[in-house]
Amino acid sequence: MKIHSRVRSGSVDIAAVVIVFTFSFMLILFLVIYSIYSYVNLATYAIKELQRNRINIIIKNILVNNTTILFNISNEGPITLSDISNLDIIIEYYANVSGTPTLVTYMLYFNESKGPGTWHVNRIVLEDSIIYNYSTHRYLRPGEIAEIIAYLPVQPIQGMDGLLVVASDNAGRTERAFKT
Repeated sequence: MKIHSRVRSGSVDIAAVVIVFTFSFMLILFLVIYSIYSYVNLATYAIKELQRNRINIIIKNILVNNTTILFNISNEGPITLSDISNLDIIIEYYANVSGTPTLVTYMLYFNESKGPGTWHVNRIVLEDSIIYNYSTHRYLRPGEIAEIIAYLPVQPIQGMDGLLVVASDNAGRTERAFKT
């Protein structure tokens, strides 16, 4: 009988070890899954906060006249754009190149000299009554509108579609289609 009791004792010991091992494994697995879940939630929250705290530029009122394009950009986000001249302005439109309508794309450069391929800030407006000029007000606060004048290198074909893109590292990218 002692042999049987040792066998039973051994079986009970093995069963206890298996139960403890299984419980430990399940606990560790639960902790790993919970940690991953917590990390994903934290990362999602951080991404939403970054997006919420970005500058949100909106393009408004595009007007094309020969090789000049006038448009407004509005800061609809909660953060001030520190210097408007840091924006990248890219324009895509159809021009007559060697007698053929051709889609052209240009990155315009900030320059107050008003030459072809450049753009400048005409003025900055807040609530239609407060007006600033760029030399004293280089930033764009939330709710302010900057009036931009761009000078195209080549005249667009009238009545065709175009695309205006405004982008920067901290303002993201916005685009708007227009008719020439």
